Amino acid sequence: MKSAVVRLILVVLLSAFAVPVSGCDAHVPGRVSAAASDATEPGAPATSSMDGPSDSARMVCAEEAQQEIEAALGVHLSEPLAPTWLDYVYSCRYVFPTGVIVLAVKELPDAASTLAYFMLLQNKAGQPVWLEDLGEAAFAGPDGSAVVRKDFKVLQVDVSGLPDKFGQSSLTRAEAARQVAIVIMECWPGG
Repeated sequence: MKSAVVRLILVVLLSAFAVPVSGCDAHVPGRVSAAASDATEPGAPATSSMDGPSDSARMVCAEEAQQEIEAALGVHLSEPLAPTWLDYVYSCRYVFPTGVIVLAVKELPDAASTLAYFMLLQNKAGQPVWLEDLGEAAFAGPDGSAVVRKDFKVLQVDVSGLPDKFGQSSLTRAEAARQVAIVIMECWPGG
């Protein structure tokens, strides 16, 4: 019994001082912790407000995400990011020398609204290609752009502004979108 209590105390202490594996989580201005700030009860709205996006939505345009996306694609930005917040959508354009990727996160008030918005985008895509192991559900549209649903957010990775082959590894648009979505999902709480 005593050793179980000691192990429990060690687990609690170690988790309190744990450092995130990905830099995305820790360096958003004003960020305390992804788990603490975005943890919600079922049906409760995300921590965004009319004044601005949640911390997890801000991650898509954060410096750490930018660096990880550049590394994943093998290409550096040619312009600085200029995030916007409009109609509960936080977005930014990743402008590269030979193309543009637009990341957008729509924040919704509950699970039903999130699913409805995701299904709307799915229907617009026509014949989506389902992507595994991304968020709660994900698909790619005809141009390779990815849409990922997670919690009360829907991430869109619009790669329509890229050439057919992109980056040092000559990724297809769909491969580039998936790489970017993976980076963002690794940053979001609960990945």
